[in-house]
Amino acid sequence: MTASEMHANVLVTYEKITSNQAPGITDRDMSIILSNAQLHVVKTTISSILNTKKEGFEESEIRMQGLSALIASANINTFTTDAMNLPNGVYAELPAEFMYTILEMCRIDQNNCATGQPDLVPVFVMNHNDYYNQILNPFKKPYYNGKEGLVWRLTVNRTITGYDSQVPISVDPQTGYSTVPRSPKRHELITAPNFSVIDYYIRYIRFPREIITVLNSDGTTNLQINCELDESIHKAIVDVAVDMLKEAMSQPNQQILPSMQQIE
Repeated sequence: MTASEMHANVLVTYEKITSNQAPGITDRDMSIILSNAQLHVVKTTISSILNTKKEGFEESEIRMQGLSALIASANINTFTTDAMNLPNGVYAELPAEFMYTILEMCRIDQNNCATGQPDLVPVFVMNHNDYYNQILNPFKKPYYNGKEGLVWRLTVNRTITGYDSQVPISVDPQTGYSTVPRSPKRHELITAPNFSVIDYYIRYIRFPREIITVLNSDGTTNLQINCELDESIHKAIVDVAVDMLKEAMSQPNQQILPSMQQIE
């Protein structure tokens, strides 16, 4: 469905529920509702905890195809350090549209004994408690022995969150949406003293583009941005958007979708 078709489908159901007596919805309001519904569907599709079938993102063909447009890859080869780095750690800045990692590995500056080429080693994702529990364990900490190795990865904060009161917030004149300046998300890669990372390869789920249903004054649609997800998931987005409107009608002073608070 195009953005305008999604808009029309939401309105048809919404007006049927309200017997054509609910207040009208502006294009901008509908854009926000559809974009929020899209994000809700993406997050519930990814997490097995949040959907009724208890299936994760890659546990069925339907889910994989539904979010396939959001799968992206990146090779990060610029790293930074500061006084807060853990020993043998470097920061990798992630792509601006990064949402969640689904695959990662590192190429290191040591040659494999068999190939004579810089080796590719797996990445183990851990939390900070595990770091302190395992860093002194010689059998589990990062290593490279000429044939195989291991890199640890932790998640760290952005250097600029975008919500500091000192950071100016601009507004896109065409969409009316605020654009919050912020630095990229970051991962910290932990190695051993005998090797360093030269390439960090990731495959990830990126944030979807917002759905924009704004029309030009003459009724043309060149300002619209269609949903980029697979067509098979569009109906689910429309259904969630209708549910948001129903909640807004029954609880006009509450947030449109309170359950969104429980997603992260």
